[in-house]
Amino acid sequence: MSEPESGLCALASSVAQAGELLFDAGPERRARWLSSAFAFLSRADSELAREARGVLASGSGLSEPMVAWALESALAPLTFEALCALERSPPAPHASAVRARPGRLCVVVLAGNVVTGAARAVGLPLLFGWPVLAKASSGDDALARLLEAALAESDPELGDAYRVVSYPAEQQTLNAALFEQADAVAVYGSDRTVNDIRAQLSATVGFIPHGHGLGAAFVARGALLSRETAQLAARGLALDVAAYDQRGCLSPHLAWVERGGLISPAHFAELVHAELSLLRTTLPRGVLPLEAASAQLSWRGIGAMRGTLLEGDGFAVSCEEAGPLRVSPGYRNLQLIALEDAAQLPAKLAPLGVHLKCLGFAGAPETSRGELAALARTLPARVAPRVCPVGQMQRPPVDALHDALAPWDGLVQWTDCQAQ
Repeated sequence: MSEPESGLCALASSVAQAGELLFDAGPERRARWLSSAFAFLSRADSELAREARGVLASGSGLSEPMVAWALESALAPLTFEALCALERSPPAPHASAVRARPGRLCVVVLAGNVVTGAARAVGLPLLFGWPVLAKASSGDDALARLLEAALAESDPELGDAYRVVSYPAEQQTLNAALFEQADAVAVYGSDRTVNDIRAQLSATVGFIPHGHGLGAAFVARGALLSRETAQLAARGLALDVAAYDQRGCLSPHLAWVERGGLISPAHFAELVHAELSLLRTTLPRGVLPLEAASAQLSWRGIGAMRGTLLEGDGFAVSCEEAGPLRVSPGYRNLQLIALEDAAQLPAKLAPLGVHLKCLGFAGAPETSRGELAALARTLPARVAPRVCPVGQMQRPPVDALHDALAPWDGLVQWTDCQAQ
């Protein structure tokens, strides 16, 4: 075994040994430990948070105001009370079931497209008592390592239960060493990454996959019966597009707008364009990579041919009367398609399949949860996104489903104790 491999095995063993103390600490201490670390990174008056904003901006390509918004939006809701409630949430399958002890080690393979993604990805297994060894993207490990420092500061004893490594994905021998001691592996990344890692694991290792995803939105005519409600819908949708520069798995790349309201789809596109223009100053877009610029040029050209292209400084809305959906290149480019009736929406969403992770909805101001549930029941098989109001797509609550699964899926198990 080479020196890097043996070092990785030793690190995995050290993290796994810290799991005894982590489990014995109990849910409340684990929740307090995590919430304090998240607060260190999200509070404006925290020295670690100020450091995080600069480091994350330079490494991710996002602007500093965007990073500050992302940290606050993603980490501030992860409070002690919310984490305690989540830890108590997993329902026992029946009266004779007893919650089993967590496994020895959870390896978490992190994606590099969302700067705050590491918080939830490593926070969930730690909350449920699993020690975590995280494999961060070699080009973007900043938050994972900042979180390591914050957890060590929050509770030095429990801090040993979380460590970070980073190396190029093609180093298969290191991957083998990384997974050797794992009882569970959670993977966040492309479908190819998920499939490649699944093939490297033994049948006895729990596997928690989170592959490629994107978001979409539906603006019902109930939101377009007045300029005021349409303006609110446009503001919410624009924020969802701007957040993380439209690079996350919840980012909306297209929106269907129902006809029949006072505000037409074309007029609504103008409202979204105006809102994106305002966000250009409060949450400016980061640097546009060369490969994204090329894809953007092509995407906008097709939009101009098929409908009306509304361009701005660092964003665009392509308003199309009809036509196939086109996943945008991200970086604040939104396709907006007119829809005759809401009954057509399920067929429009079907091609997105399991990759649709979030569906933003804008309706009448009095829209109830029951109406959202009714919309969800019309979705085709295997299309099970989180359905939420526009403006909230990029800010899921701590107990939100991910890939239609509960946050504890794969992390909490039960022992069936049946007496005679």
